[in-house]
Amino acid sequence: KIELKSPFNIDLKNDEEPLKIPLNSQTLYGELSYLTIPKKDKRVFLRAKTKNTTATPLLAGKAQVFMNGDLITKTNLKTIDEGSHFTVELGVDKGIETQRLVKKKSEENGLVFKSHSTNVEVKIEVSNSHNFPINIVIKDHYPLAPSDEIIVELKTISPNATYKKNGYITWETSIKAKEKKQLIFNYNVTHPENYIVSEFN
Repeated sequence: KIELKSPFNIDLKNDEEPLKIPLNSQTLYGELSYLTIPKKDKRVFLRAKTKNTTATPLLAGKAQVFMNGDLITKTNLKTIDEGSHFTVELGVDKGIETQRLVKKKSEENGLVFKSHSTNVEVKIEVSNSHNFPINIVIKDHYPLAPSDEIIVELKTISPNATYKKNGYITWETSIKAKEKKQLIFNYNVTHPENYIVSEFN
């Protein structure tokens, strides 16, 4: 059982209209970071990682997020126990832009048993137009071979990825103010000539 007491005097109306009652005001300190998955969405999302340092749980419900006095997004929060860490989504930051370019080169190998080989280079560029540095997580992925007759080889990743497994690549990096950062990975897909494979991107 959780019991919360409002420090304010509230006039209750005798009707069925919902009433919002302010219960408390607390300051939670956190760390800002950014997330982008350019293959799915070119936008960059701002997040705040923080901790419930209050003496009571934060109850689940809808939340409005303000920045510099302006409403920037609405979100839903789960119940957060005392001492628990949680992340709040703060919406899109238009001051950071991404660009994802894909280059492909195909060739045939073999004289009798021919195979088809496609080399794919993915180049991601992230531009920070802010006057301050940012920490950002960038995610992408490459295809996995659906059968033994198709070979997928991850050739290079630059800079080194924080995480790479099961086709997923994650970089956790920082970008200085007014600077750009480039991330590149390269993979090769080889398959028998008579195979039809989906588009590589």
